[in-house]
Amino acid sequence: MAPRSKQPSRAPQAAYDVRFIERTKLARVRSGLTQAEIAKLLDMEQDRYKQYETRSKLPHQFVERFCLACRISIGWLVTGKERLPALSDIDNLSQSPIPKE
Repeated sequence: MAPRSKQPSRAPQAAYDVRFIERTKLARVRSGLTQAEIAKLLDMEQDRYKQYETRSKLPHQFVERFCLACRISIGWLVTGKERLPALSDIDNLSQSPIPKE
């Protein structure tokens, strides 16, 4: 019997992806923005954005604008280890425009 090749497990990456997607949705919901509003800020259709809350990670080119719009840190979105701002902190932030690339 031939030895089985040892392939790295994809389970840790899949678990990370699920948590990233969950944080993406949580950030948007807590910010009070709709999927349509976030999609518009990211210059994409709502149907495309919706997949980033259900099955795919938000591509890196959108992360900074997404975090600015949701008033969260990139560190929290990527790792979940930083403090998520309290809702009152979000409400008290200035309503400065979100820069586009």
